[in-house]
Amino acid sequence: GCCIQDLGERWMRRQIPVTVITGAAGADGTTVLKRLLSSDGDTRLSAIVPKRSRKKKRSGRDPSVIPTTEHLVRLGQGCSCCTVRGDVMTKVHRIAEDQSADHILIQATPQADLRTLAKTFTVPDGQGVVLADFAQIGSLVTVVDLASFLDVLEGSGARALVERIEL
Repeated sequence: GCCIQDLGERWMRRQIPVTVITGAAGADGTTVLKRLLSSDGDTRLSAIVPKRSRKKKRSGRDPSVIPTTEHLVRLGQGCSCCTVRGDVMTKVHRIAEDQSADHILIQATPQADLRTLAKTFTVPDGQGVVLADFAQIGSLVTVVDLASFLDVLEGSGARALVERIEL
């Protein structure tokens, strides 16, 4: 009885669309993210962003911006294929439970493993809950600085940037 009702309620909820914003060093998507958050649309946005190491606290922080520190967790049988971003899992689950956003933006650092981030939405947590029941990655935006794009392609960061663009 109760399990079927819980499952039915879970399927009746609309999945929250998620956009992942990433880029290369120097073009990490912060400007794009700020523009999206300041837009005058009717969509309630929440952004999960890397926590910046700053000595002084910012006053008047935007409640829709949720800082995070990357935390990898091995679920399932503890194998590397079940490694997920525990920090993102917790924060997305909280946003879904609170119904505080119509769309979630996740800013991934240039060093972040995007495949691990994507798996975070498909691997069940310790209670068997899968984020894809509540939220689903709909798009991945790779920000590039056109002025320095060719220089980056000729430098040591070329492979990483090309992989991000391919994803």
